[in-house]
Amino acid sequence: VVTGASRGIGLQIVKDLMDRSKGIVVACCRSPNDAEQLKEFVSSLKNPDRILIHALDLENQDTIDHLASFLKERYNRVDVLYNVAGILGDGQTTPGPERSLRGMDREWTMKSFQVNYLGPMFLAQACAPMMRKKKDDQKSVICNLSARVGSISDNGLGGWISYRASKSALNQGTKTL
Repeated sequence: VVTGASRGIGLQIVKDLMDRSKGIVVACCRSPNDAEQLKEFVSSLKNPDRILIHALDLENQDTIDHLASFLKERYNRVDVLYNVAGILGDGQTTPGPERSLRGMDREWTMKSFQVNYLGPMFLAQACAPMMRKKKDDQKSVICNLSARVGSISDNGLGGWISYRASKSALNQGTKTL
């Protein structure tokens, strides 16, 4: 299962999985109809049936629950969960990334935490019952993509307040798992 699969790092992980594995890849993105790069990649494959594109909005618990129900009914297992989706903002059409305290915006901060921390953690919670503890020395894995700027000790510059804080929360959540 790969979140943020419509482009960028998420799409590259999907491509790599198609080369390195033989299983089914569930490529999740907020708007499958708008996922042009992902759809183009799938159409280029000799065996496109190995990729299932699934709608997932990490800000919406119903879509997380729907994905988990789909996975349970169809496969009853998840080998690897790649939580790749994330949001930083562009500073033009969004309030983030904030350069200073006065640039903080409550709704943007909440959105950052929903996408960068809460969504991945609740998706991990939903998938955990389908993850193998041990079978033939293979274990299921949760891979949460964070960022170096989420490191408290490495923050010498400040700024990017909501992004840094949400990635720091993801780091702590991942460590706690």
